[in-house]
Amino acid sequence: MNILPFSIAALLSAVGSVCLMISLHRLLQGRPAKLLIRQLRHLAASNLLAALFFEVWSLTPLVQFLGMGLSFPNHQLDNACRAIRWTTTLGHQVARLSEVHIALACFACTCRCPRLLSVLHRPLRWLWLIAALLTTLVVRGSSLYWHPSFGCSFQSTEGIAVDSFSMVAVFVICIVAYLISAFQGRTSPFVARRRVLDRSGLYVLVAICTYGPFVLWCSMLAYAQPPPRHRPLPPGHPDPHPHPHPEPPPHHHPPGPGPHPLLFAICWTLFELNGAANAAAFL
Repeated sequence: MNILPFSIAALLSAVGSVCLMISLHRLLQGRPAKLLIRQLRHLAASNLLAALFFEVWSLTPLVQFLGMGLSFPNHQLDNACRAIRWTTTLGHQVARLSEVHIALACFACTCRCPRLLSVLHRPLRWLWLIAALLTTLVVRGSSLYWHPSFGCSFQSTEGIAVDSFSMVAVFVICIVAYLISAFQGRTSPFVARRRVLDRSGLYVLVAICTYGPFVLWCSMLAYAQPPPRHRPLPPGHPDPHPHPHPEPPPHHHPPGPGPHPLLFAICWTLFELNGAANAAAFL
């Protein structure tokens, strides 16, 4: 499958994230960073990280084009696939946790919860630690390996299930927080109420347009998944795995997008545009 649209979408997310970071830097001008500024910094940095390492992932076909990686199994390229996938997923997970953090801060301000707000004001490094744990679950559940014909491939769909669940959980938490904030903010001054409504509306729009189609695709693929079967291996290379490999999930350069290639291309492109959409929402 042509991954050029996905690569362009990731590049747009990287550019948007850089623009957001520059805008935040100019806004500060040496002044202490408020909570929202710090949240947006982490959001932009994580989106940039995910976009850049997706671009690295998209270059893996060059390994095949140059005639490298023909041996099977290839433990060095196996580890390279896992490392790139881990870093890309880490960026996505931190971005989602940052969105939850912003929604909870909005809830704490609107509903007057000083204790929750004081907790949220603490350094945001813990977001990266939680994201690292979730990312490890995703990568371990995917069982990535290098195949000389397909490139970086998956043996299991457990990783994509964890990733999809995290998207849905983040969406539900944020929606609930913003709905409560909007309800509580009806007695607030007009400017504050307008800000809550605008932020909640933007989040819903971005999340539905970027995460929604991809989660829907993953659900469709789970139900339409064919029985596991062996991948074709290079002549003279025995299969090192004792069990058949199921078809990889549609995430980050799979061998096949499933029964609806066009739908998959649209869903994945929108998913990679999440960083650009987040940047546009705050610029």
